[in-house]
Amino acid sequence: MNFTPIKHLAIELLLLVSMMMYVVASIFIDIKILNNHLAEVSLTELSQSAFVFIIALNFFSKIKKEPESAGLFILISGFFGMVFFREADYYFDGISRSFWQLPVSVILITTLYYAFKNKLTILEPLSRYLNTKAFTYTFIGVLITIVFSRIFGTGSLWREIAVATDSSYLKTVIQEGLELLGYSLVLIGSFLVRLKHSDK
Repeated sequence: MNFTPIKHLAIELLLLVSMMMYVVASIFIDIKILNNHLAEVSLTELSQSAFVFIIALNFFSKIKKEPESAGLFILISGFFGMVFFREADYYFDGISRSFWQLPVSVILITTLYYAFKNKLTILEPLSRYLNTKAFTYTFIGVLITIVFSRIFGTGSLWREIAVATDSSYLKTVIQEGLELLGYSLVLIGSFLVRLKHSDK
């Protein structure tokens, strides 16, 4: 019996649990130990910038390793490069409040130029990438970061919650909201499994 897939699953599960624990630990350290109220210079914010930088580098490194997919990886690494400078806007505020737009604009123009030069290596590799677990993680991660975090962090929602300063109520809102997000992802996964099974 081949135990390699089970071993890979166990490693993946350990990595996911570790990352989830790190997120909670970084927020705990910022609030309880550093008492920085998750300001721009905090473990949580620095971790976000570091993660995005590493993500951009990981996809950028694939451009030369897989020239047949260069256009796709140029677009993805360019996107996360722009996200990095947007996340790090605080460090450019000393120059100008909108200075971050300059490096983002340079990356955007450069990315579009080289993606156009490699346009034949975008769609076909994308169709292959869509069917990978890596894409699923990337896609869901981007949606949670760009869509869910913005909606869940809506000011009007939290102003209503702030009226009731009961910490258990706040804990319940956050926990139940994240549980619903998790179940929503599982629900979509279950439909995908069902559809795939019915196609056979």
